[in-house]
This record gives sequence, structure tokens and C-alpha cells, in this order.
Amino acid sequence: MIPSRTAQRAPRAFTLVEMLVVLAIVAILGGLILTGVNAARKRSQINQTQLIITQLEQNLENYASDFSEYPPSEGDDGVKGNERMIEALSTEDKNGPYILKKEFHFSDANHNGLKEVLDAWGKPIHYIHHKDYDRTPPNKRTFRLFSAGPDGRLDPLDPQSDDVVNWNKAEADEQ
Repeated sequence: MIPSRTAQRAPRAFTLVEMLVVLAIVAILGGLILTGVNAARKRSQINQTQLIITQLEQNLENYASDFSEYPPSEGDDGVKGNERMIEALSTEDKNGPYILKKEFHFSDANHNGLKEVLDAWGKPIHYIHHKDYDRTPPNKRTFRLFSAGPDGRLDPLDPQSDDVVNWNKAEADEQ
């Protein structure tokens, strides 16, 4: 039997419109995946910074247990406070050192030769002793530890900010 002309047709190719539709769908899916990955990464960095702050709180409590006071911060500059905190926690007096260098990432952010503990974004954590702030909310802590968070803008007392802090910003706002 001889094949008919209709049976011998070449396979049908994709049209330009079909290819553009497929490319649009792939682009949309790629955008959704990228957005999800970025959100997960941001959440991971926030969690990592919260863990850093929690570990520092624990180290400060151990220090205060031995010395009956938290390390001084020398004013309300939280970066200088971070430097003083690291200096105090590094002491070998009593049960020290209270901080292990391998537990954290350090940098000399203000180029003065003193190291600061960094958050997940590579910025210094801020430390302020209670004697250096006015004890207005949040007033349940005897020190403040905080990070500027994902946006890099420092506003720890604003309950709407994305700063990572060692107090409950919602409770502080209600007081």
C-alpha cells in the first residue's frame, strides 16, 4: 500500500506565540521561586541574628553572675558598647572568658582596632547597659542588645521596625 499525502506530512512545529507563552510561564514561575527563596533567606538571617543575641544574653548573664553587674557600655553608642562588652566578656578573671571567639563573627566596623560581634548581615550588634538609657520601655531588661535588621536602618524602639532586639517590642509599646 502506498502512503497517502496526508500521512507523509512533516511534524508540526511550534508557533512563535506558543513559544512566547511557554517563556512567559517559565519567567513567572522563576519569579515566584526567586521571591520565595529571598523571603526564606531573610527569615533565616533574622533567626540567625536572634540566636546571636540569645547567646550574647547568656554570656552576659554568666558574667553578671560572677561580677554582680553587666559590662559597662560607655554611653548610648551601641557599637562602642559592643566593643566594651566583648572586652569584658573576654576577661579570664573568675570563670572567664565568658565569650569564645569561635562562637561569633567579629569585625572592626569603625576601624579603631577593637572588634565587634556581627549580626547575620555583617553589621555590629548594639549593646547598651541600663545605666546608659533612660529605662523607658523596654524597661524589663538591664541591658539592650539589638541589630538594625534586614533594612539596615536602626530604630529599635519602633514596634513596626524590622530591628532584631532582645525584648518584646509589642509589650514595650503597650507600657
